[in-house]
Amino acid sequence: MLFRLKLQVKRMQGQQRKLEFQADKSKKKAIDMKKNGDDTGAKMYAKEMLKYRKMSGNMVKFVTNLQAMQFKLEAVAETQKMADMFQSIDTSLQDLKGTVSVPELQGTLESINSTIVDMDANLEITAEGLELSNEADVKVSDKELNTALEEIDAGLATEGMELPSAELTPEENEKIKDYKSRIDSLKSG
Repeated sequence: MLFRLKLQVKRMQGQQRKLEFQADKSKKKAIDMKKNGDDTGAKMYAKEMLKYRKMSGNMVKFVTNLQAMQFKLEAVAETQKMADMFQSIDTSLQDLKGTVSVPELQGTLESINSTIVDMDANLEITAEGLELSNEADVKVSDKELNTALEEIDAGLATEGMELPSAELTPEENEKIKDYKSRIDSLKSG
């Protein structure tokens, strides 16, 4: 079971990386739409980007929970080995008790039984922890959408693209075009 759990964690980590890739891809499409002046399309891809990011975040949380459960199961497996050992000791002592009557033997048996009861309680707690739920909250609020659109605008600004919302004078626009052509000539030269 532990092997299958480890394998599932690896698969889910791969899926999480794919979701991140999709989010980046949607961001690039939103930037392209914004460059072309299509604000509606940019908004749609920004929403898609946020949904992929949220799904990726949920996947990370779920994988983290699975990994925690994996560690607990490994601890439980070791505890179960100890419980089996104590159980065989208890059986041997019970057989010995019939032939030898020693008061300390009774105390040892009670101690072993209480240890086994504690281990059973730990097993129950771990079993309850295995009931994980994957809550997929991929709703996008207007505030989150506006933040994503600002991120897309920042992406455009870093590319040297003039934003449609920027109110520049014709002289400022001319200076920007001049700087861009100088930068391009330096890059190619």
